[in-house]
Amino acid sequence: MKDYLSLKILDRLRFVFEKQGIAYQLMRKILQMKLLMDRRRSSNIMNVQNGKKDENYNYRVSYIFYVLYGLLFLILFFLPASIFTRMTLVISVFIFMVTSIMISDFSSVLLDTKDINILVTRPVGPETAGMSRIIHIFIYLFTMTAAFITPTFIAGIIKEGIFFAGILILDLFFILAAVIILTSLLYGFVLHIFSGERLKDIINYIQIVVAAFLPISYQFTGEMFELLGEEIVFTPSLWSYLLPPAWFAAPFQLILESDLSIHYILLSLLALLVPAAGLVLYNKKIIPYFERNLVKLNTGSRKRKGISSLRESLRRRIISLASCKKSERAFLSLYWSILSQSRKVKLSVYPNLVFSLIFPLIFIKDKIDFSSLSESLQALSAGNYYLYLYLSVLLLPNVITIISYSEEYKGAWIYKALPVDDYSIFNKARAKAVVLKYCLPVFLLIGILYTSLFGIRILDDLLLMFLVLLLLTVIRTINHRKELPFSLEITTVEKKSLKDNLHIFITPLLCGVFVVMHILLNYRELPLWPFAVLIFAGIILLWHSMLNEKNVEFYK
Repeated sequence: MKDYLSLKILDRLRFVFEKQGIAYQLMRKILQMKLLMDRRRSSNIMNVQNGKKDENYNYRVSYIFYVLYGLLFLILFFLPASIFTRMTLVISVFIFMVTSIMISDFSSVLLDTKDINILVTRPVGPETAGMSRIIHIFIYLFTMTAAFITPTFIAGIIKEGIFFAGILILDLFFILAAVIILTSLLYGFVLHIFSGERLKDIINYIQIVVAAFLPISYQFTGEMFELLGEEIVFTPSLWSYLLPPAWFAAPFQLILESDLSIHYILLSLLALLVPAAGLVLYNKKIIPYFERNLVKLNTGSRKRKGISSLRESLRRRIISLASCKKSERAFLSLYWSILSQSRKVKLSVYPNLVFSLIFPLIFIKDKIDFSSLSESLQALSAGNYYLYLYLSVLLLPNVITIISYSEEYKGAWIYKALPVDDYSIFNKARAKAVVLKYCLPVFLLIGILYTSLFGIRILDDLLLMFLVLLLLTVIRTINHRKELPFSLEITTVEKKSLKDNLHIFITPLLCGVFVVMHILLNYRELPLWPFAVLIFAGIILLWHSMLNEKNVEFYK
């Protein structure tokens, strides 16, 4: 069995685990098996690789793209401010990204019950099994987040010296440990209170609430600083001790700048003691209790409440109006039902929807002076800040990609078994389901809120933005037309090809072009309708030409 580098590094910390009463050899063997199984996940009928690239190719490509994302951190790192201020902002974004990844991608790993039946019959204690679960998540989180932080790591060594690297690596370990432990504590609390189907629903709701809270909580970090002239200055306050980004940024100021102010010392102690205490508490008290209650996810059931006749009637009416072909209506109805009932799909989709709602409002909030609310709203209504709605336009088409994946991917054989010649109906049904189920309601809600702020003068702007949203949704569907809905396996680490990663940059680039065109038209006071007609024509052209494929070659 392959001996992975991560396990060899873990061997150096063997004494730490053994002091905590964990059977290290058993834990290592479980981890080795988990890592091996991650690599051996078989390709399904819809995703057969051609064998020309080695198994590590997609990992390297993904790592490169994560590094490119990390270049955005450099904007914050080179701000005219102290090292504490700069690293607080960098770590704030970093914690936001790590927590988002943990909630959306690794909650299923933390709450996985598939290995319980195997381990419970072996002499494996709950502490050992639970710690193997945590380390398994930690390895992948560290691999992904290390790529994000690499540009800052290199820039920090050049600008601040080699000690910067040591502090950042320690911070990375403590941040990941804190995020995983806090997530486990949250789920452990829920497992204690609820059971059965109700438990699964509550977990979904909590994950959605956490996803909504993250961008809101990030706003408090900026309140710690003031702009004096051309420099950003930190102003200590009692509530700043409650913000983890300040904890993990304080050691940089304390060590690199030799600043022995009491608040930097206290913040540095919090960065060290809180994760360490959390790890000890989790290992001694939480893990055994968590593992015992995890079986609740496999027990209990209740009948789902039937959809009200009014809602079902409305759904059927919308589907009949949206599709002319009977076969397309059937798949539109199927996808709509899956989007409405599947918890895993909701967990993947809803955070994206929450971000689509919250981000435009967060940027608007910064333009409002609550001390003189009426004057501030009046000045706001005369501006063009409604263009922040393009953030929703950018995020909503991501649902097309998300619903390509499913835990029930093995059922995708049905696509080839069906007597269907025109495979485009699957993608057309997917695009319509996403637009009708998510894009249209979310855009209408945020559009109503924006109209109440900016007035009816922005209605033509909203119409143009909605057309851009439809165009980007069609383009994203075309990009994933070979990855039919719910046909791909959800893997622990996303193994994306170069083409898959490129669309992540293409969509924002296209959206940026439309934003610039929109701004230019408004600046020159030109009518928007010719541009809107052009976009609508593009939607019709792409819909009837590129999606109308009679036979799709699935990853030959």
